[in-house]
Amino acid sequence: MAANSSLSFAFKANITSWWLAKTSFTHGDVSVFNDTTLFTRKLGQSYQCDSGQSVVLDGTVLTVANWKVQAFNFSSQGSFDSSLHCSLDPGHTINTVPIAVGAALAGLVIVTLVAYLVGRFKRRSVLSITSGGYEPIPS
Repeated sequence: MAANSSLSFAFKANITSWWLAKTSFTHGDVSVFNDTTLFTRKLGQSYQCDSGQSVVLDGTVLTVANWKVQAFNFSSQGSFDSSLHCSLDPGHTINTVPIAVGAALAGLVIVTLVAYLVGRFKRRSVLSITSGGYEPIPS
């Protein structure tokens, strides 16, 4: 006799957003779950992931692909509202890391430039005081 399987999602919401609060999978006598907050979205938005996305359930990995979910506040026609794609989908990557790295590099260049200019200014002021503005010729 084949074992029955079930997959359950429990969603929670507050005034402004909703999230996946619990995922559970049962196959025969085996049941695994995850009660970690996942896929937080604003009310009136759906979550869509065309690429495979994995959720760990008590050491078991559940991979879901080509899915769209919205827990609360559907539009008046009962269809999904505007969707936000997962970061794994091509063309929908989140640019936070590249922007942060670029900003850090730009900051490093600015600090280096300021340190160079301050050092050069101090060297000129010391030379002008000690040698009347001229550099001595080494012998």
